[in-house]
Amino acid sequence: MKQLKIFITYEKGATINRIFAYANVLSEYFSIQIIMLTTEEHTMHREMLNSSVKLDYVFWNGRVSDNFIIRFIREFALVHKLSKRLSGAEDIIFVSIPFYALIFLPFWKKNKAKKILDIRDLNWEYLESKNFVYKFAKSILSFFAKQFIPKYKAVIVTNSFEADWVKVNAKIQPVVIPNGISEVHYLKLCPDDNSKPEMKSIKVISYIGNVGIAQNLLRFIKIIRNYPEYEFRIIGHGNDYKRIESYLSANKVTNVFLEGQISFQQIPLKYGEADILFAQLDPNFKTAVPSKIFEMLTTNKPIIYSGEGIAIDVLKKFDNVYYFKTNKDLADILRYFNQNNCRLSEINNILVGNEYIREKSIMKNLQIFTS
Repeated sequence: MKQLKIFITYEKGATINRIFAYANVLSEYFSIQIIMLTTEEHTMHREMLNSSVKLDYVFWNGRVSDNFIIRFIREFALVHKLSKRLSGAEDIIFVSIPFYALIFLPFWKKNKAKKILDIRDLNWEYLESKNFVYKFAKSILSFFAKQFIPKYKAVIVTNSFEADWVKVNAKIQPVVIPNGISEVHYLKLCPDDNSKPEMKSIKVISYIGNVGIAQNLLRFIKIIRNYPEYEFRIIGHGNDYKRIESYLSANKVTNVFLEGQISFQQIPLKYGEADILFAQLDPNFKTAVPSKIFEMLTTNKPIIYSGEGIAIDVLKKFDNVYYFKTNKDLADILRYFNQNNCRLSEINNILVGNEYIREKSIMKNLQIFTS
């Protein structure tokens, strides 16, 4: 069998779920090896992969600098470390970003492999244009991306914004394989029935996912703390976790609970405990469509969402989603749920099953790898 080598830099979250779906589908056609930059070994990885897929860890300390210049220098140093796993015998090199420096990895050593790039995020586009230094850095990063992306045989993106950027700036036609949910996870999250939930005196609102700057959960916490008829549970971890923890302690917030990181197997249980699901994305990240959205939609439960851009366009296809921009909007939504049952959608999980199962999307575009 031909050898396909996959390079990724995140050991958890949406990147893992997306890439492992690729690996499992493509393992029927190729000898697959995943090279993963990670801080530690994860037993759950092996459980998520077909037995024929090889998994090779490259370790690092996990420290990420707040200074973007230092961060990008470190990225290139880590890519140099990853490049040592290039043998020159690969038939296909498959790279998945948002880790910017990975764009250059297949060209680090001379090889004849077919090169495929999977773009999950154009993170250099998030740099603040009002700041001169950031604006200059953004132009440099964008310039080199435009030079190297066309060198790939195929480019895969997750949404229309990324597709337009690649078409305009790299002058090539990408293939859109949207973010979504694995078939196994989808089946675990689908409700057994859509019976009407009972009315509760205290309703549970849950956020399950990365607790980062992009989610800006503190904004919601500062409002929900004033609604004792709600309990807000935050399940996950990230670079904003400590700040939230400090705020809850300093302000003696009694109806918000940080539950930390949980195992993959516990996620369906946590969704089951929730009456309402919450998600938010800072406007600076308006080009992203978080995979967590499809998990939430699969449950058919009501979703409170705040954000802009591509994710809103996707959510408009679905039912039982409540949007807010202002604090007044959110207050109106909370008042509504305080007076009404939390109904389940009758269509959301069906739409997800038809359009956003990862394995189905990959199979539809199998020719990218096999041709």
